[in-house]
Amino acid sequence: MQIQPKSSNGRGVENSLFFNSLFPSPIAEHFLKTGVTLVNCHAKRNKKNKLVTLYGACCWWCRKNLPKKQLTLDHLIPKSRGGSNSLENLRLSCVECNRARGNSLYPPAHSLGIKEG
Repeated sequence: MQIQPKSSNGRGVENSLFFNSLFPSPIAEHFLKTGVTLVNCHAKRNKKNKLVTLYGACCWWCRKNLPKKQLTLDHLIPKSRGGSNSLENLRLSCVECNRARGNSLYPPAHSLGIKEG
């Protein structure tokens, strides 16, 4: 069995966490043993495009309209709390809201008009 993604230059990816079965990297072995999946940049972009189509190019929390490049994927139920990468669990948010929210299940305080401190 061999896992070898294609790079944008078409030459394959060398020295990555992907491996061939003769020389598996410890990181790749960990991902295979734990069943953790990696989201590649194409899948991430595809999900972001679908979310823009569904909800518009604005932050889910503070409602700021932003260019797509300035929006991040935010998990409604954080991955650290068992959330998934499914579209149902993802929303677009600005960097400020995403960072302020951390792994909380609640909206960021500033988006509700609450001053922290």
